[in-house]
This record gives sequence, structure tokens and C-alpha cells, in this order.
Amino acid sequence: CHIPMQEINELKGLRINPGDYVRPSREELKKLLSEEDYYVTQQSGTERPFQNKYFDHYEKGIYVDKVTGEPLFSSTDKFTSGCGWPAFSKPIEAPAVVNRRDLSHGMDRIEVLRSRRD
Repeated sequence: CHIPMQEINELKGLRINPGDYVRPSREELKKLLSEEDYYVTQQSGTERPFQNKYFDHYEKGIYVDKVTGEPLFSSTDKFTSGCGWPAFSKPIEAPAVVNRRDLSHGMDRIEVLRSRRD
């Protein structure tokens, strides 16, 4: 997900409290998310490289968790990695995410996940 720059200015100075972002129930998520989004966010799936919505998206704003809306990354920290998925040099706040080694799909990569996995 992406938030336009004008909304970012309204959020300046706020600290992110992960407890403010609640994960909907499984039933709610099945209604709210597309099949692919559910697969990626709830079943550890992976979008196809170079064929996903945000790999080449560079509009200024904030990238948020698709499930909870929690702010995770700023577009100012997005870079072209050549891997086919969005890449960021750092999260908005370090506690917001965790890194996990992922050896699936025939590659060795670091997956970045929302730290609170309720």
C-alpha cells in the first residue's frame, strides 16, 4: 500500500506504536484481500518478480502493511535493487520490521516482515 505525500506531512513527529495496528480476523482478511494478497501476507507466499504492483513504483509517500495499515517504509528510502521486488534501505522505525533469511524459490534472500505477527 502507499500513502500520498500530503498525508505524510500530517504524520510527521508521530511515533509508531505497533499496538495501534490490529490484524483483522482470518475471515475478515479473506473478504478484504485479493487471493494473491492473502497468499502473500498470510501464507508466506511471494509475488512474481518484476510483475508486482510496487517493484517500479516511485511516487513519494509511505508504504504501509497491507493487513494492518502500520507505516513501514518511506519512499525516500526505496531503491532499485534489480531483484524485481520493492527494496528499501531502512524502515521508518527499526522496531517496525524484522529480517528473516528466506531460502525459498531457489535463492538466498532477506525477507522483511512486520515485527508484530499477531
